[in-house]
Amino acid sequence: MKKIYAYAIAAAALWSAAPQTNAAVITDLPAGAQSQEYTMKLWLFTTFQGTVFPIDENMLPTTLAFDGSDVYWADPLTTNFPNATSYLKGTLQGDKITFTLPQQISQSLWVYRMKRTTSNPPWEYAVDTESTAITMNIDPDGIIYMTESDSVGSVIFGYGSSTGTWRSEGVYGTEFRPFTDKLVETPADLTPAGWTIRYDGNSREVTGGWSGNDFYVKGLCEGCPEGWLRGTLADGKVTFANEQYVGVHSSLGYRMWMRGAHIEDIINPSLGYPSPEYVFDDAYVMEWDAEAERLTGVNSITFNPGEYYKDWPALRGLHNLTMVPTREITDFTPATPRIETVSFYPNYDPADGWDCIDIDLSLLNVDGQQLDPAGIYYRILFDGVPYVLSPDSFEGVDVPMEWIPFSFTSYDLESIGGSRRSVSLYYDGGVTQFGVEEKYVAADGTEYISERALWPEMGITDMVASGAASVVYTDLCGRRIDNPTNGVYIMTAVYPNGLVKTRKVMIK
Repeated sequence: MKKIYAYAIAAAALWSAAPQTNAAVITDLPAGAQSQEYTMKLWLFTTFQGTVFPIDENMLPTTLAFDGSDVYWADPLTTNFPNATSYLKGTLQGDKITFTLPQQISQSLWVYRMKRTTSNPPWEYAVDTESTAITMNIDPDGIIYMTESDSVGSVIFGYGSSTGTWRSEGVYGTEFRPFTDKLVETPADLTPAGWTIRYDGNSREVTGGWSGNDFYVKGLCEGCPEGWLRGTLADGKVTFANEQYVGVHSSLGYRMWMRGAHIEDIINPSLGYPSPEYVFDDAYVMEWDAEAERLTGVNSITFNPGEYYKDWPALRGLHNLTMVPTREITDFTPATPRIETVSFYPNYDPADGWDCIDIDLSLLNVDGQQLDPAGIYYRILFDGVPYVLSPDSFEGVDVPMEWIPFSFTSYDLESIGGSRRSVSLYYDGGVTQFGVEEKYVAADGTEYISERALWPEMGITDMVASGAASVVYTDLCGRRIDNPTNGVYIMTAVYPNGLVKTRKVMIK
């Protein structure tokens, strides 16, 4: 969790404050103290020469312990949940908790009250030497929240030294919500086994298994690898209910819940055109092919902080997810790659040639098993003839290269996420069809070739030839563009037989 503070600026500003003499750091709770887990909402900030820079709103696990009128906040601000190393002590009176400050929480750090010293941005903050307490309210639902502000703005918890030297970390807008969610428990008759998943061109191993009509899987959330999810099979579909808790993210420190979602082009008011965004669904659903033992995602699965943060964008979404039991590989033939986007010049002329191609390679074999990326190669074909990367055109290519190693990237051959590649092409034009195929080289040297992906399947000439089809370009808002220039467009070709082909293209 402390990795969150790696983003803080390692600088400090000085304000005069009287040296403090405090009791020893509280490292142990009284024997009768009763602990309660909370999810802590707060805004993290950093300072540079007194100016505040908000970094992020966080949903973090923390613990408060109660012993009569005494309240103990476990490992305040840095939250080393669940292994607290120190406590900030407060006093409970009615529906309020008061923390008298400063208090020492480590050998060199104290928690101070900090206040804003300017009314307008850029805001500046300094240690508050006049007020020595921060009060938090408790509402009827048990939510504890801090609403204090002074005449010019927010009051902040933050770190300082014994002499009042302000440190860069601090929080404001602090709120504690009682936490009662539990991780999914697996039944006694579950026999976990390895499953291979693929999503967005990536693949990895997870653990899954059946118990009656319930399917259990753990590892879908990479940051919470031990959190299980449960889905129920009915009418050929396995439905995973929303709001399943999967644990504390191992690097971010957030508590994480699962939600189903889909990606939808939403008009961005500030930009004036659509951009892909998550839209949350009622559940995550996968189709079950019993014969093939394959689960295929109908929508996307996301992992998000806080069940009451339904409008937050997903921290991690898995699209196009498929899942099959992991078995010994007997056929090393790669699954067919996919051509995502082709970029070409407007008013197509074969002499212009193509500009670049975006490819989604497969890391799985034809049976859905994961292949070793070190054995994967791919090549590009023009009208069935392999395209050779020239040392004169491609950075890092020392000799002519037909089969491109999966791990090879350069300025002209970019990794655009996972197994996707964007390849620039340099040639004289005259091509009517583009192709991509993969090769896997097994440990014994045997080569296995995938089926070939083609674009367009009927050939460029057939697609754009006069009299064979009408071709219309529209922008991403649906407006017709008669003479497209640089940009991304939707190209629609209509054929005499009624066939309609639509594709997103990028024109340079």
